[in-house]
Amino acid sequence: GTVEPITHTSVTLVMKKADGTELRGEFAISDSDFHDEKPEFFLDPKPKASPRAIDAIMSADMVVIAPGNLYGSLAPALIVPGIGEALRKTKAYKVYVCSLMTKPGQTDGYQVHDFADEIERLAGGAFLDAVVFNTEKPDDELLHKYAKEGELSVGYDLNVLHGKPYTTAGANLLSSEIWSGSKSDPIASSRTLIRHDSDAAARALMELYHHERK
Repeated sequence: GTVEPITHTSVTLVMKKADGTELRGEFAISDSDFHDEKPEFFLDPKPKASPRAIDAIMSADMVVIAPGNLYGSLAPALIVPGIGEALRKTKAYKVYVCSLMTKPGQTDGYQVHDFADEIERLAGGAFLDAVVFNTEKPDDELLHKYAKEGELSVGYDLNVLHGKPYTTAGANLLSSEIWSGSKSDPIASSRTLIRHDSDAAARALMELYHHERK
């Protein structure tokens, strides 16, 4: 595969809360509590999207918004000027794979549709064709042993999802293996150890794509 940086500008993620307070940097934001509001995010300085990244989005058969920290990992890519526009313009099939767990202080109580709504808000408007989500709840022993304090499995409301303009596909995407973390990652301790089964997620994506595009 080929990795294309979303921008070549050296930037800092900034979050502006409703009271005007600004937090700078992914580490500070990852430790912040703002679950009762939808803060504004921007990058400083204002970056320019990589033309190669834009070309990759525009020429893709399918664009997958991967599961990850909603505000610390996905937001910085989605808010780069030009990326949201490209996601709305591309003819690619655009899918979001929803996170497994909520993040205490930030996404408490979020269900699948809440995550998808925020993905589109951060990108500046609706663009998703489909959302893939996990239907298997981690057992109590797994949650007790590996979940971070306050983490809960992401729930879903089929009635709400059926009312959305995008297609939804639920499957057992829960991995039986526990991620052990990375010492080279300075904020790894803030991330959940409960992860997706990559093979199951890949199968769900390909089945959805071939079903919708046949």
